[in-house]
Amino acid sequence: MLVDRIEAFVRDEASGDFSELVLEAFSFQLERIEPYRAMCERLGRTPESVSDWREIPLVPTRAFQTMELSAGDTGEVFRSSGTTGSGRSTHHHPFPDLYRTTIDTAFPAHCLPPPGRDVPMLSLIPDREQLPDSSLSFMVDHVVRSWGSAASAWAVGPSGVDGRALRSWLGARQREGRPVLVLATAFALVEALESLERLGLRFRLPPGSLLFETGGYKGRSRELTPDELEQRLAEALGLPPESIVREYGMTELT
Repeated sequence: MLVDRIEAFVRDEASGDFSELVLEAFSFQLERIEPYRAMCERLGRTPESVSDWREIPLVPTRAFQTMELSAGDTGEVFRSSGTTGSGRSTHHHPFPDLYRTTIDTAFPAHCLPPPGRDVPMLSLIPDREQLPDSSLSFMVDHVVRSWGSAASAWAVGPSGVDGRALRSWLGARQREGRPVLVLATAFALVEALESLERLGLRFRLPPGSLLFETGGYKGRSRELTPDELEQRLAEALGLPPESIVREYGMTELT
């Protein structure tokens, strides 16, 4: 099955030509997604006329707000956060296991502090119980379950960052001295920093600790430039700029 071959390719367990595999995926989608097929035919872009994966037509993000664009039975339903203010996109995701595979192959190498397993993690991103239709929460839950230690925790709720849980976790990890991973959106980071600054608190996370920051202020707090955010993180948590891993993601890209 094509999905199995893509998964093996992502895991680097099978040889093959990337372009050839993407073109086959293009044919697979055209057969199963009628609105996409109609768009491609209007553009004159079909498997018979496209010879390079860069020629494959892209779907406008607005299409996900009004159409069900799925190449198989729905496994997960993800909805965008509506950052742009133009409405929420909905993605009926047929292959959640393939999504997990992409996390497994990319996240450990770039986003985990040593030793890369049993890492104390703090999430300022709501869990799936709070946001069951968030692709970001799906990813964070998988990351914490796969590589997080028993000391991992969430410090965010329906009303925002839980300052007491945040301070308790930071203090305990500072005393332990093991590298940690903090996962947060940009607006949650600002909220967390402001809660610490109001109390005049500063922590020093252990050397080797990393911050995974996903961006997205969503109009809920004052935006900070990357330089401003880095300065405040260094002052409040002792995290140098090189310890920050930034991710840009969109629900539609899953």
